[in-house]
Amino acid sequence: MSWIAFLVGLGALAAAIFPVLLARRFVRDIHSALREPPDFGYRPKVSLIIPCKGLDPDFEANITAFLAQDHPNLDFFFITATTDDPAYAALSEIMRHNPGLAVKLLVAGVIPGRSQKINNQLKAIDEIGESSDVFVFMDSDARPNSAFVRHLVQPLRERTTGLATGFRWYMPVHGGFWSMLRSAWNGGGVVFLPDPQANYAWGGAMAIRRETFTLCDVVGRWKNALSDDMTITLAVREKGLGITFVPHCLVTTHEDCTFSQMLEWTNRQTTIARVYHPALWWKIALAHCVGNAVLFLGLGLLAGQVAGGFDSMMILTASLLMLSIVPMEMLNAQILLPAIVAMLPEHRERLERQLWMFRLLAPLASLLALSNTIYSLFTRRITWRGVTYEMRSPTQTIVVSEQP
Repeated sequence: MSWIAFLVGLGALAAAIFPVLLARRFVRDIHSALREPPDFGYRPKVSLIIPCKGLDPDFEANITAFLAQDHPNLDFFFITATTDDPAYAALSEIMRHNPGLAVKLLVAGVIPGRSQKINNQLKAIDEIGESSDVFVFMDSDARPNSAFVRHLVQPLRERTTGLATGFRWYMPVHGGFWSMLRSAWNGGGVVFLPDPQANYAWGGAMAIRRETFTLCDVVGRWKNALSDDMTITLAVREKGLGITFVPHCLVTTHEDCTFSQMLEWTNRQTTIARVYHPALWWKIALAHCVGNAVLFLGLGLLAGQVAGGFDSMMILTASLLMLSIVPMEMLNAQILLPAIVAMLPEHRERLERQLWMFRLLAPLASLLALSNTIYSLFTRRITWRGVTYEMRSPTQTIVVSEQP
């Protein structure tokens, strides 16, 4: 038994080293990309599409950041489901104070066979028609810098690029524990983005040429879908086109959350991944299940050794090798964060103050991911901004209930 435990421990150490190597590759790729000029002079006519539902924290500050984009030939489309949505009145007031901008406020209505976000986006697409070269989709809870849209569209100058994407970084406002844990959990997904074989679109910041949007039949695919980004990722991949992550387009979301909000959000992301991207879901599920199982085994062996149940240096060594997963996860966070700081230099001071917390929370984020994986095994329902959906398949969604 001692030899088996020792070999398991060696395997655990080897497995724990792999994410560290992945983080090092991520840092190398990000710094290399940031050395490239972010602007190649590509200036297409852009329609910026922002679906809204309810009022996000600092909603007005976020919308003001969108309206401050310095890309020329830029039209803005804000969409709500109904006129009694609180966002509609807020947007109307903001538009009143910015009469010189090309801004349209649309009302999409409610269609029960797809997510409200997609329904809002499709309303804008129908309104735009063929008047734009590029569609840029963003979320209302983001706060981009003024060059964000200009940088995001640059990869589309290459015809082999089907879609350009940014990514979200949660920036806790008051640094609460659950807010920090959500940020640490979310940060785990960023390491795949520079890899053209493993990356994916993020719906909060993605740009696609209108002709590519039509070629991939995104309207048809979105007709009964819940996830805008997972669906468009599959559509672009099927046409043999690439997805490019733009490091200059890591966008901050300034929000705090409670435990229940954090758990609802992480469960939702994992459940959507299981339905729309099962291959990725299985990889993540196996990594967290095996890693945490070995971690608990190591704790059990160490407890047995301390209690006198075992009296073997081999068992002690094996348990310590298994427990090495924890410091390696913390090292992974240590390596990753400087690259995040490089992508968000305006938030350097705050991110560096939070670095110690991200290190400590890395192992807990893995346990949270295991919990999310188990949860997603037993349901295809999610609640998203007050609406409960059931995902029958990637192409069939029904609305179960809606809270006012």
